[in-house]
Amino acid sequence: MTLVLPVGIFIAGLLGASLIGVPIESRTDSAAVSVYPVVLAASVVLFGGNEEIGWRGLMLPALQTSYGALGASVIVGVVWALWHAPLFMFSALNPAELPYVVFVVGIVALSILHTLLYHTTGQSVLVVAVFHAGFNATLLWLPESTTNTALTHPYTMIVAVQCLVAIGVVVLTRGTLGSRELS
Repeated sequence: MTLVLPVGIFIAGLLGASLIGVPIESRTDSAAVSVYPVVLAASVVLFGGNEEIGWRGLMLPALQTSYGALGASVIVGVVWALWHAPLFMFSALNPAELPYVVFVVGIVALSILHTLLYHTTGQSVLVVAVFHAGFNATLLWLPESTTNTALTHPYTMIVAVQCLVAIGVVVLTRGTLGSRELS
């Protein structure tokens, strides 16, 4: 799940975008695919890995005692999205011009998936950091949008798939997200 789900969600999102007529220019050429492991490793060490010490290692357990796994996941997701807000203020840091509001929704959905993984791996921050890095690395393949609207951006469909998976996780776990809390 750690490395397969990020790629699966990405592919499902692009397929969904294509099915509804969103023009897709693929970036999954051999160069982008070949650097995936390098970006994945760098993201674990430099980006997602460092963040997960705070998000899942410290913040989630502290919030979970008061808000439960689902409530804590949503709070962590909102704070996590705010943490990334500066990336959306400068086009050089957001070259694909990802819509911020869509990003926030996606991050909250991903926070739910991260919490499930955190609990089902015995609270392993390392495994969650690799999962986080897997999503970061798939952004290498994100096609550029040929339109400037959030609804027709390929990333929007990827987020829609993230939300569907997160909703499925919430339903299947009855909101516990794999924690041992009483539902």
